[in-house]
Amino acid sequence: MARDISRRRCTSCRSIRIVNNGLARNGKQKFHCKACGYYGTLGARRPAAKVGNTPVRQADGGVPGSSA
Repeated sequence: MARDISRRRCTSCRSIRIVNNGLARNGKQKFHCKACGYYGTLGARRPAAKVGNTPVRQADGGVPGSSA
């Protein structure tokens, strides 16, 4: 029996062409988008991690690219 999930949309392309595709470890339903190939759980996506301007420290404590 097919479950009606037509109200849900792909978080990547917003298509309604999604099908159930197993369960995640946390028990959430996984989906596969037939339009774009996205695979994962539906819902709010986490914002991408912001990359700051903080210099990366080397093991010796110096900053790469600086000549001190």
